[in-house]
Order: sequence, then structure tokens, then C-alpha cells
Amino acid sequence: MSRHFPYFMLAITPRSVLVEFHSSHDYAAKIKSNIRKRLADYDTIRIHPDLNSYGNEDNFEWKQYFLHDDNSAISNCPFHKTIKQIDENINNKGHLYKSQN
Repeated sequence: MSRHFPYFMLAITPRSVLVEFHSSHDYAAKIKSNIRKRLADYDTIRIHPDLNSYGNEDNFEWKQYFLHDDNSAISNCPFHKTIKQIDENINNKGHLYKSQN
């Protein structure tokens, strides 16, 4: 359904599937090309520039978790902010969660 799905949708591909899929580079490239062509035919805007291929050195998976419909991109991994907040809570309070007292 691509970007025209009327509800929030999360599509997850397990890493084991990606490893198997990319075990044949030629086959994976052919399938990827077919999928990208179908997306180009279906969507009214071009494929998001942050979509990449598993295993590429310039593939930052976190960028693909937050794709915007206008093809804009986020500049920093949003998980780092959460990790930093957790670290600060642990360092300041000695534990992750606030006391319920």
C-alpha cells in the first residue's frame, strides 16, 4: 500500500530474512529493482532518499524507521536522545525510574 495506507503501518523485516535475501547479490538487485519500479509507478513522489540496502556501509537503518511523506530527512538518530536521557536518569538518581514514594 506504500504511503497511501489510511492507517499507521509498520513493516518489519527480520535481519535473518535480509541476510538470506542478500546472499545472492544478483537476485537481490533484481528484486529490489522490481520493487522500486512498482513503488515509482504507484507513488506520486519519488522513492525516499534514505531507503538503502542492507549491508551497505552508508546504510543507517535508523533513518529508514522515520521516513517522512515529503521525503525530508532527520539529521540525528532520535534514539540517541532517549539513550542520553536514560543515562542521565541513572547517573543522577542511581536508577532508571523515579521513585513512586
